[in-house]
Amino acid sequence: RFFTNLIIRIAYRLFDFDSDPDNSAIGKHIRNYMVFLGAFLILQIWIKDLKTLAYAKTIFKIISIIFATNIIVDSISPTGLLIRLSQKRKGKKLVGSETNAIMNNFLYKIVRVVLYIIALALISKELGYNINGMVAGLGIGSALLALAIQDTVKSFVSGASILAEKPFVIGDFIVIKDGSEEVMGTVEDITLRNTKIRLLNNSLGYIPNLKLTNSSVLNYSKIENRRIDFTLQFPMEITTEKLYRIMSKIKIYLESVDKIINRTITVALITINVYSKDIRVYFYIDESKYKRYLEIQEAVNFKIMEIIDSENVSLAKPTQILEFKESNINNINSKSVDLKEQEENDNGR
Repeated sequence: RFFTNLIIRIAYRLFDFDSDPDNSAIGKHIRNYMVFLGAFLILQIWIKDLKTLAYAKTIFKIISIIFATNIIVDSISPTGLLIRLSQKRKGKKLVGSETNAIMNNFLYKIVRVVLYIIALALISKELGYNINGMVAGLGIGSALLALAIQDTVKSFVSGASILAEKPFVIGDFIVIKDGSEEVMGTVEDITLRNTKIRLLNNSLGYIPNLKLTNSSVLNYSKIENRRIDFTLQFPMEITTEKLYRIMSKIKIYLESVDKIINRTITVALITINVYSKDIRVYFYIDESKYKRYLEIQEAVNFKIMEIIDSENVSLAKPTQILEFKESNINNINSKSVDLKEQEENDNGR
């Protein structure tokens, strides 16, 4: 036992691991196995009966398979020896994000089940069972099980795909479009089966990951700059001088706002309609958060309203001009006179 502890401590020092080797799961497995190995070697010396020795060897092989499986399983766990060694060589942190932890645990559980199945097959072989028959039975059972839980498995695979590719993470504002349906909200949690989204009405939505992978997802949190674009319509009576002055004031104000990217500012007269002169105001802001975007847009709108009011100008209202010819007016007047005479005759009767 002393030499076992010494070897384990030297190995931990060489790889610069911080955890206590005396309390590690792998260290305990190795120490227990070394004790068992010593006991088996002593039994080999004492036992003279060949039949009893054969039983002892079978038991030794079975227990060795169990120990080896447990050591491998503990080594490849998300916090295991092999994973930590790989992370140290790559210079990565031992603690990843929450989504990485979910993904690692998911893959670890799959590999662990596979290792236990292999260990069970090896133990069955040592006990004299026919592995071929077991494999055939497992194949039929697995096929029936796969048919029964195929939707669940698809959701798990979709969840693993989302966690690996990371089209969105917790805290992102996303819009999910599936045909005519549209769901939008903030991602609060991502599991292997579904994604939890806080909708705009503050309710919680649970979207299956299978549906997410089959739908188009817009991630607004990935936007680095947001655009503000609107049109101001002034009445035709406004003078060119006053219109130019309003445009200059708007542009000077926009250039003074810290969050507005100056090179993207456009304030231009784009259209002269029948009833209005249209100015387009267009720029980007250095802000990705939706709430902050609305606050900046509101501040800009209020300031532009103040600029327009300072020039004693109001925005144009949609109008429609009707033009009547003189002959049409005479016809309307004659028809109104005829209707008036008819009413008087009816009253006289």
